[in-house]
Amino acid sequence: MAQIDKAVLESYKEEVIRSKMTLIGLLNVNDNLLEFGDICDILDAFTELQTRLCHYDHNYGITMPDIFEPLLKPGSIKLNQLYEAVGRIERKQRPMTNSFIAVRQKPSSHLIDNDKAFKINKSFILDFYIDSVVCPFDTDAVLVLVDSKLKIVSSNGTHEKYVSLQHDQEHVLRLVGHTQNNIYFTLIKNQTLSLFRFSQIPQQIEELDVKVTFTDVCTVDNDTLLLLNRSKSTFYETDNRSKVINTFSSEFLPKNLNCLTNRTFMHVTTVSRILMCTYDSIYTFTFSGKLEQLFQDKNSYFSQICEDFRGNVFVAIRFNGNDRVCLFTPYGHYIRDILPSTTYANKNILSLSIDRCGYLWTFSSTSNNVMRGKSKINVYPYT
Repeated sequence: MAQIDKAVLESYKEEVIRSKMTLIGLLNVNDNLLEFGDICDILDAFTELQTRLCHYDHNYGITMPDIFEPLLKPGSIKLNQLYEAVGRIERKQRPMTNSFIAVRQKPSSHLIDNDKAFKINKSFILDFYIDSVVCPFDTDAVLVLVDSKLKIVSSNGTHEKYVSLQHDQEHVLRLVGHTQNNIYFTLIKNQTLSLFRFSQIPQQIEELDVKVTFTDVCTVDNDTLLLLNRSKSTFYETDNRSKVINTFSSEFLPKNLNCLTNRTFMHVTTVSRILMCTYDSIYTFTFSGKLEQLFQDKNSYFSQICEDFRGNVFVAIRFNGNDRVCLFTPYGHYIRDILPSTTYANKNILSLSIDRCGYLWTFSSTSNNVMRGKSKINVYPYT
């Protein structure tokens, strides 16, 4: 565009110079005639001067050329032209995350290997059996389920009642998970799961009107839920009003888990991956149903799973009657054992939790006949 406009302006400049020279010639003739001629000469030259002036108007009248401001026209660059200019982005075969320093980490807050990491900091025994852990509570305390009661257990070994979840004693109550203000649990009624929500602020329990049949459920960020129907191999994501907002299926789900009594453990990690523990396998799915990772450990049983806010995933694995705790990435990749089966401090692990101090809690049932029906808690620092 600049070259074209420059050529137009140069041509205009030549025409202006030529017109200027013609006009100067006419002015000189008029000046000479007025200065040295008489009236007769002026009258005789009038007709010729008029003709030359008319000729100038018709042939040397110059107009400005049209030069427009440059504008960008949308759609003038095609995608293939971008590919040729800057290339295209593709995924490598190796995943981005292959260590426990996963996501959302803070400076100097990742797992470390030193003498104090995963060594028992506190240990105590409670005189009641803990069914499962709900969520962290305050700084160094967790909320647990005991029968139909929620209790607060502190790291110093004390406990206090929080609230009772009233339900029919003939039905089995199972905790699903928690969000910032709500706790979700299920009841089995006539071989069908019903979902309930306990709001901590008004301390009210309400049954959710879920329109789909499901066999497993876990919480997601922003107070949404992920439901699974094993028989249909279909996942359902619902909002906090139980409305289905996303549905996807996966052909990679295990086909031998269609019974309601066979419980699986689902968890949505900080990188939006679905970890599902079934017997000797850990499946990692995306929210489109794609199987990204499959970890298997023969003759083992994956019983519990929890994750801290940096994306470190802890899984309790039972092998030949001995329990161990393993570390995984939020993408489902195995890192290492942090509490091996040779650590006899943890036997019959029932649940895992991370308190707000960043400590790992293990909840075990006591195998001693004298201590039967009680729970043993060990607290491990690791950051």
